[in-house]
Amino acid sequence: MGPRVGDCRCIDGIGGAVRKKDRIIRCDDRLGAISFSLVIAFSVKSLGVVFQKLTLIEKWIRRITAVVFIGAGLYLLLKNVLGF
Repeated sequence: MGPRVGDCRCIDGIGGAVRKKDRIIRCDDRLGAISFSLVIAFSVKSLGVVFQKLTLIEKWIRRITAVVFIGAGLYLLLKNVLGF
């Protein structure tokens, strides 16, 4: 029987047993892949937190920009149209 998922027993292509050192390396490869997937998962989670904070900052910047443009419009209205 060949190697099973979650099992560190490894068999080479001809059906013979693989050296113990090779089995350890193959198990380490699996642990590395699992570790890498966990890092990616937590990175995506933290990226979501950063995106939420950037969304909040963007909302406030839009409000400030709106106030500046409305203020500039009112100034130009008073100066050019109404003559103040």
